[in-house]
Amino acid sequence: MTATNRTIGGFFAFHEPDCVAPEQSILFRWTNRRDFAAFASARSAFAALIEATSPRSVWLPAYICDGLIAESWRERARYYPLLAGFEPDAASLDQDAMPGDLVLAVDFFGFSPGPEFLRFVQRRLDLRFVDNRAQALDPGVAPWADWTLYSPRKLVGVADGGILVAERPGRELPQPNERPDSVALWTAPMLRYEDRAEENNQTWHEAHQAKKAWMQADRSEMTRLTGWILSHTALEPLAERRRRNWRILRNHLGRWLAHDGNPDAAPFGYLIKVPSDQRAGILRGLHLERIFAAVHYPSLPSPAEQFAAEHELRGQVITLPCDHRYDEDAMRSLAQRVLALIS
Repeated sequence: MTATNRTIGGFFAFHEPDCVAPEQSILFRWTNRRDFAAFASARSAFAALIEATSPRSVWLPAYICDGLIAESWRERARYYPLLAGFEPDAASLDQDAMPGDLVLAVDFFGFSPGPEFLRFVQRRLDLRFVDNRAQALDPGVAPWADWTLYSPRKLVGVADGGILVAERPGRELPQPNERPDSVALWTAPMLRYEDRAEENNQTWHEAHQAKKAWMQADRSEMTRLTGWILSHTALEPLAERRRRNWRILRNHLGRWLAHDGNPDAAPFGYLIKVPSDQRAGILRGLHLERIFAAVHYPSLPSPAEQFAAEHELRGQVITLPCDHRYDEDAMRSLAQRVLALIS
């Protein structure tokens, strides 16, 4: 996609699968013959796992999307701090987490936690770990947790999905048991797909916002259309375009880079850090040019007085789109527009 007259960013339209060999597909690469459950959303899959395992406490990074937390287990939520580079504070967890607790780590912006945290995971066998790869098409590292959680609609053009993979034998794996409302889930991505010139973005944006407000944590299964697309779409070409686009933005915007990691990872977006008093103006300027950069996250559920650093960072970062929908010219144009607003 060239960038001069089309929208950049926002949710994904329907993805046309390329009908690859199954072993090359996104779904196979994520599951690789391991047992998995396919819910309508990651929130639903995580809530079902908590119900099945019944931990005393669920440990979340203090920098986390409130949308992941279902009311059924909100009272069990506990928070741990992050170090530089969105790295989990293993020392804090080591001190506070008790045997049987469930610990969620996040592959922030596509990059997995570092080796120090993974050593902590290997040592604390009395804890149970979930690797949240909602932002990671491919983090470039092998699965390391008891369960891996994926949210495909954040990564490719599908309407739904919360895929929970049991990475170790004998781990509980709750299953969905309700039918999804396919029409409600697929309306927004199909509206965007059919709007070839992307002239009616207000229509499909409103449909997407309505869908987000409607989705709840329940036992609905993933739609069959989402499963078909994931099992017929090759992962590696998408990952390579993401890596290429991220490198282009880094070449132009390296001064403002807020997070990087394993160079083999497929980045979710290019995260920049700007002064908090300038962020709203930068976002407004980008949105006026139909560049829908995102804020991860609009709010945090962790107590601000206890996790001041995470809440301060939340007010400074912007996620620039660099996914597989865009070509090199689009990324260079995006970088130039960002530079004009920051300078």
